[in-house]
Amino acid sequence: VEISNRENRIILTHDKRILKRPLVKKGYFIKKQDPEEQTIEVLKRFDLYYVLISFKYYLKCNRKIKNQ
Repeated sequence: VEISNRENRIILTHDKRILKRPLVKKGYFIKKQDPEEQTIEVLKRFDLYYVLISFKYYLKCNRKIKNQ
């Protein structure tokens, strides 16, 4: 909790007790159990789909990554 506050981060957790602590400034209770579904849940909740655009090109040569 201290680190998340100091670094202005959001705590993502399945543990509601953590989010009920008075020191928690930013937190989100993840409802899904499956890791892929969790990722989608977080991307939707925080509107982070634009971040995925960064992963369409190789960093070293800037070539487009092919879908497999």
